[in-house]
Amino acid sequence: PDADTINLGDSYTLTGPGPGPLGNYDYLWEDETDSIANTQTHEVTPDTATQYYLTATNPYGCPAIDSITVNIHQLNIDLGDDREICSGETDTIFGPTNMTQYQWYRNNSPVGTNNYIVITPTENNEVYKLSVTDQYGLTDTDSLTITLLLLPEADINPQDSTIILGDTLGLSGPINSSYNYYWSLGIDSLSVESSISVNPDEDQLYHLQVTGLHGCSSKDSTMVYVHWLPLDLNQDTDICFGDSVLLEAPINMVEYIWSNSDTIIDTIADTYAKPTSTSYYFLEITDSIGASAYDSVKITVLPVPTVDLGPPETLIILEDSIALYGATDATSWIWYKDTYMHDTDTNLVDWPVNNPTQYIHIATNDDGCSSSDSITVNVHSIVLELDQDTVEICNGDSALLIGPSGMLTYYWYYEGDT
Repeated sequence: PDADTINLGDSYTLTGPGPGPLGNYDYLWEDETDSIANTQTHEVTPDTATQYYLTATNPYGCPAIDSITVNIHQLNIDLGDDREICSGETDTIFGPTNMTQYQWYRNNSPVGTNNYIVITPTENNEVYKLSVTDQYGLTDTDSLTITLLLLPEADINPQDSTIILGDTLGLSGPINSSYNYYWSLGIDSLSVESSISVNPDEDQLYHLQVTGLHGCSSKDSTMVYVHWLPLDLNQDTDICFGDSVLLEAPINMVEYIWSNSDTIIDTIADTYAKPTSTSYYFLEITDSIGASAYDSVKITVLPVPTVDLGPPETLIILEDSIALYGATDATSWIWYKDTYMHDTDTNLVDWPVNNPTQYIHIATNDDGCSSSDSITVNVHSIVLELDQDTVEICNGDSALLIGPSGMLTYYWYYEGDT
């Protein structure tokens, strides 16, 4: 053949033609630079592709020349330079393609048989070696060493904190002049400084990425909880003049301050308010964390009907009548005579009154506000009894008739005459 191929390190036998009809030939083998043999066959072990020339001369001195190129097949795999990898990261090492056999080793322990291997080193200076065999049966190996780079610290201080709504919290990473910092909130970039100040209005998760001198990065995150104190004294309220209303606050606070204008009126959770005119009441509370809240409520004082039956007691003569006048600024009226409802008119005229009686008047206006008053009507009567029904005297004598004492006027009658 004009060319042939051998594996690097193998020998190849160069073979010339055998004796011809005219006798034996003289042989001369030459490579690209020198004469190397004068035999019919010659064994060579080239380490590079080499062209060999043969000159065969018959007994008549006539030469014939031919050549053959011996190509060298060699297998040299290269996994590349040693590598550096950040702790915890993953890398892939690729071997040559189209081999018939692969065997990977990690620190001399078999770990894979593909043309590549995915690594996550856990120790410094781990050695990864690949041994391959090609289609000609040649084998070769190569290895590389992995230097494991330590990660920078990325601890956020403080961790998972609670702040009061409106307050500001400082977050700081580790201090190192060789570090690069990247603070973020969700997809938003916040800062590239070693520390930041935050004042969220709701719970937020903050992230910090720290990159060291060799490009390795570490991450940390911290939760900032926002504490706020809700306070709602509910709707403003109306009360009737003279009434009171219970003002209620949330329980389990450490401080309560009830005030009316600039005056503190109570320091307990629930308090009663009894304003005489429309007023605002204010409450400030503080919880155990230190959060405060403030709210107010308006109390509108509604007028009540004007009910005035006069002095609490009065005196009338037996069987006389009594006239009582109810509130003129009301829309409904109830009169009680002792314990019984007696009338629903505005005014009351009762006749005759023979016994002491208590009258109670309740008047209600359109706002539903009521007021009442009462009067006790005492009955005055005179029981007149002379000592004797009949007095006998002698003709010409006189008799002393004695009436009751303490009267304002006295009228004596004699058979119809005064």
